[in-house]
Amino acid sequence: MAQHRPSITKAPFYGRGLGFPFRVDPARGGAAITDGASDDPAVALEYMGDRFTIREVLPDRSNHIAESIRHILMVAKGEYDTLPEFGSEINHMVFEPNSLEFRVFCEHYFAESTARWERRVAIDEQRDVEWTVSDQATDQHRLGCKLTPQFIRTQVAGNLVAPFVNSRQARAQEYPLGDSDGNGHDWTSRYLGRDLYQGGSEPLLRIRPSLLIEPRPDDIFYEVRHFDTWLLISHRVYGDIRHWHVIAECAVQDAANREESRDVMDTNTDPEPGTVLRMPSRTRLLMELAA
Repeated sequence: MAQHRPSITKAPFYGRGLGFPFRVDPARGGAAITDGASDDPAVALEYMGDRFTIREVLPDRSNHIAESIRHILMVAKGEYDTLPEFGSEINHMVFEPNSLEFRVFCEHYFAESTARWERRVAIDEQRDVEWTVSDQATDQHRLGCKLTPQFIRTQVAGNLVAPFVNSRQARAQEYPLGDSDGNGHDWTSRYLGRDLYQGGSEPLLRIRPSLLIEPRPDDIFYEVRHFDTWLLISHRVYGDIRHWHVIAECAVQDAANREESRDVMDTNTDPEPGTVLRMPSRTRLLMELAA
């Protein structure tokens, strides 16, 4: 007897994209692409030992919206350098005891994070969150939680799904452009003035804390040329301007170790020509420092 499978409702505003977590499609051999749908499945979380795990309730189907929710919930705020406010706060609850307060906070974080970052669904704290509590699960350090979000039925403002919006419009919605050049590139920090980037009365350009980058035998040494900037050096050495801050941090740490003046440690200005900069190897950067 054939098993009945509920119908799946798809619409352009539900979107599609790379599956999360990233995986290979066994049929095509390429990256798995998933579609958004409104009917199934729900998203399940489990607290196991000292960490959260997350999965879709029905493993034989894929739903891009469910994957988007699990993506949001599993990312800690500040983890993404170019989207620092993306994610949720449930990682702060990992070591909390299994109590009513714990569940209330988690329910609030589920609703808050999806309301901010996933406009295709809504999660009601009272209606759409179901906890699975049992003595056996508690003894095994497990606490199950099932989210059953309510899907939108028409396109809504803020739903950043192509072809309704492009990547630049999506980026500018959360972080409007500051001063831009003729090509629309923003040369000032779009995060300036955000709460996460404010330290007392001083604005901070980066949320990531400073790293201690000890010397290693495979370090790279670069002599600064005329008209070099931190971004240009990063592009020359690593092929990517986004790693300039690692080079700058090495320069500040090395200058401090040499007990040089504070003026030399100012990374708001370009490095002086002739200066020899130490920086980690590309392998170390990608494996340890760029995560």
